Amino acid sequence: MALFDPARLRDAGMDDELIAKLERAWTTIRRLVEQDNVVSVAWSGGKDSTAALILSLIAYEDAQTPGRAGPPLAVTTADTGIENPVVHAYWQGMVQALEAHARRRGLDIRVRVARPSLVSSWTVKVLSGCGLPTFPDSKSRKCSIDLKRTPAVRSLRRLVPEILAELDARLDAAPPDFMRLAQLRERMAEGRPVVVVGTRYGESAERDRRMAARGDTTEVRENEDGTLVLPLIADFTLEDVWEVLALAGEDLPLPSFVRSFDATRDLYRDATGECVIVAGSDQKSAACGARFGCSLCTAVGRDRSMEVLLGKPENAFMRPLHRLREFLLRTRFDLSRRRWVGRTFHPITNHVRIQPDGYSAAMVEELLGIMLTIDAEEAERAARLADAADRRAMGEMVPWPDAHLAALEADRKADTAYLARMVRPQFRLVAEDQLIAIDWLWARYGIHKPFRALWIRREVLRGRRWEIPAIPETPRPPFPAARWIGVPETPYHTPPLFDDLMWSLMDRPGVDLPAVADGTVTVDPEETETIEVFEEAAAFILDYEADSWIDLYHDRGYRPMAAVHAYLRFGAIGVPKGRLGEIGAVAERNLRLIECGLDPALPYSALPMDKSLSDAGHAALIRAMTAQQVPAEPKRAKRTAQADLFDAA
Repeated sequence: MALFDPARLRDAGMDDELIAKLERAWTTIRRLVEQDNVVSVAWSGGKDSTAALILSLIAYEDAQTPGRAGPPLAVTTADTGIENPVVHAYWQGMVQALEAHARRRGLDIRVRVARPSLVSSWTVKVLSGCGLPTFPDSKSRKCSIDLKRTPAVRSLRRLVPEILAELDARLDAAPPDFMRLAQLRERMAEGRPVVVVGTRYGESAERDRRMAARGDTTEVRENEDGTLVLPLIADFTLEDVWEVLALAGEDLPLPSFVRSFDATRDLYRDATGECVIVAGSDQKSAACGARFGCSLCTAVGRDRSMEVLLGKPENAFMRPLHRLREFLLRTRFDLSRRRWVGRTFHPITNHVRIQPDGYSAAMVEELLGIMLTIDAEEAERAARLADAADRRAMGEMVPWPDAHLAALEADRKADTAYLARMVRPQFRLVAEDQLIAIDWLWARYGIHKPFRALWIRREVLRGRRWEIPAIPETPRPPFPAARWIGVPETPYHTPPLFDDLMWSLMDRPGVDLPAVADGTVTVDPEETETIEVFEEAAAFILDYEADSWIDLYHDRGYRPMAAVHAYLRFGAIGVPKGRLGEIGAVAERNLRLIECGLDPALPYSALPMDKSLSDAGHAALIRAMTAQQVPAEPKRAKRTAQADLFDAA
């Protein structure tokens, strides 16, 4: 018997128009599955994508028949690393429930959590000085691309090859259904995944414009990049979505993976202050269309959902996150907190641009101290609550160090689920691998002493706290025109990636590591897809090496490159193939900047602006230098080259 039952929905009060929409969506997904298409649901945990997921799950299970070998249903979801902790806890619970549902029903459902690469994560990108947060006046939402879209695309590209590899392994075992599996593999190899999305008309004028420009309907379409996309609920209204959620769950007209979606409704209600949606009601409530952002999202001027959540005592632990977000917004126009010296040299003039860029060395240091402080205080909050819970379990009636639990106890109530969750830290802004990456990038760009990030961490562990400054918002200043300063060639120095210590420890320098025998580098790091910090190495460094490295290098006059060498020497950093030379070139440029008085860590007031050129002056210099260049004579083939051809024969 099919899970999708229009009669049962009608008995529950659903009108025929919505039932027809559901049946159309169910038929579309079921047909795709029966034709052996890989269906991947893009699920954020929000109401719209959850409605699309509910319908996809029902259709997928209804398409299964005894003994049928078909492709799995993929569910792709993103973990940005800086989600609102309350939303993240809800999302984690939903993921666990979905995976348990798949096991219980014997369904091949693959939940794929897409995460940004280490260097693309918000924490590393911003705190390394390589990028700014996305502010309200930013021209694009690049953060959404880095944190969500790119990881999702990367995960999708890997999906079919991974399934094909599994089928190959099964075929190698010569199973009884060999022919069926072989046919399935052939069709999957020729096809492309169909991505189900929860976008719909009516959410906003801008969303309607984009969907119309793409030609979105409730049928499969092809994106410009070749991706097949299915806007499954494109014609659903806001009320349609909430009615689907109200009638979905275990033992409800729309069978699903949780008992009910009351938690989804409650989350939206808690974040908006109201939610007046009832199945079958004609009453509309724009509040239920509210959106949730990342906890540190600065793309909008005001995070209303966070403000409403903070009105409840059980969410007070998120207040430091909100204060940090407000600090970022208040300082976005403070140019004294920006780096002014550019990262590249003009290829003709060898000048560097002087103009506000990413955060300054002082600002990223302050931000790291603040974020590590917030992490430490959240860990302390959880530890205090866990200690109180343990003592109360032993019969000692100590007061709750939690306003929500204290208020409940005063009313002779309890919340065991809340207690079980809150005895653990609810977020971590700076993970161990991110800290190592920040430290390594600071050294690579020459903006801090070696192991400065490790030193800040040690200070926090020893009790020092970085407070979020209580300052007024900086008004928007006129953006200064670019200036240019020449960077002279510096005297020969040891190549930046040449590690004297590593070289001296080799039994046969230049031979034991043949890949680096040219004398410019003395490391041969493991090749990885992106710059990566290995988890075990990071843990070992923080537990056993950090103190000795700080004591040896931090305050003894060593250049930042000492940290770059140490991390590579230790094998803590993975580098993409062919990128080691680029890393060395970046370090080389920063060494040259430091040696000519353009230290990237310097504030604007300390730069030799009396030696600078305007844009117009720099353009004139380019023209003059270009005019002085003598065109190279065309190369002529050497006679010996042709002779070599005959000799080779």
